[in-house]
Amino acid sequence: MPSDGLLDGASAAGADDPQRVGDGGAAADPKAGGVPSAAAGDAKPADAAPAKSPGAWIEDIDDADLRKRLSKFAGKSVSDLANAYAHAESLIGSPPETLVRIDDAVKQDPTGVLKRLGLPETPDGYTFDLKDVTPGALDDKGVAWFRKVAHENGLLPRQADAVLKASLGLAAEQQKAAAEAAEKTAAEAVDALRRKHGGEFDGLVKSAKLAANELGIREALTEAGLGTHPAVIEALAKVGKLLSEGSGPGVGPGSGAPAGPNESAAMARELKRQQLAAVRAGDNAKADSLQSEIDRLYARAFR
Repeated sequence: MPSDGLLDGASAAGADDPQRVGDGGAAADPKAGGVPSAAAGDAKPADAAPAKSPGAWIEDIDDADLRKRLSKFAGKSVSDLANAYAHAESLIGSPPETLVRIDDAVKQDPTGVLKRLGLPETPDGYTFDLKDVTPGALDDKGVAWFRKVAHENGLLPRQADAVLKASLGLAAEQQKAAAEAAEKTAAEAVDALRRKHGGEFDGLVKSAKLAANELGIREALTEAGLGTHPAVIEALAKVGKLLSEGSGPGVGPGSGAPAGPNESAAMARELKRQQLAAVRAGDNAKADSLQSEIDRLYARAFR
């Protein structure tokens, strides 16, 4: 029976033929552009390296210390590290390479580190805002001393200014407290004298002032805080009483000192004339020297 060539060709190369693939039945001849029997994508190159985990790049770092510091990035990519670096730099405000590691740098050059932080080159580099400080609380010599101490101890300008103001503020508070305590003590002493002497208190004080003026010690007693001390007042009152009676030492006829208010006033006026003459003559030193005696005589005359 004649055979159909097409049918014969199909039967000759059937589905079991290993050289044929697919439904088209075409021969899988490599030279003819065919595909091998294994489907594309099923085959794996023999030398292909296994895929690495995201954080495996850390193991490629030679520095063991650096690997340890970056261990927090295990399981993360290099992009994660870059993002963390950028974030840290934005928080710091400056590139990390421009910062100073205080612990290491201080060991190598402590002064250099402080200068980078703002320490002046010399003590004169400090400036202080003392407009709110009590006048006279610190003179130029005191400021110079503080500048020297601040520089020797590495204080930065802001620190030095704060320490100086705090110190002056504390001193002012202590002085105020001392003055208030002295005033309280003086008031208590006056009250004690008033209770002790009753109606004679005013006369006691008057005699004490007379003696202090005659002896020229009134200012000294006040500065020493003894101007209201009961024992001092009582002692001066006794001297003042003798002076007012003209029976004290150096008082009375022939003593060269006035015996009463009228004579004191007359002598004060005479000395005042001498003082004016000295001023006209340009002898200011003599005029000044007469003033204290004039004051003393007037105080005696009008006590």
